[in-house]
Amino acid sequence: GGETASALFEAADAHLYQAKQAGRDRVVWRGHA
Repeated sequence: GGETASALFEAADAHLYQAKQAGRDRVVWRGHA
């Protein structure tokens, strides 16, 4: 169970990092449209 949670958190963190790096102008994930 713990491994799955860790993997999810890592994946989410990596996704957010890529989103910020690749689309700084797009901050829809932050709730700003």
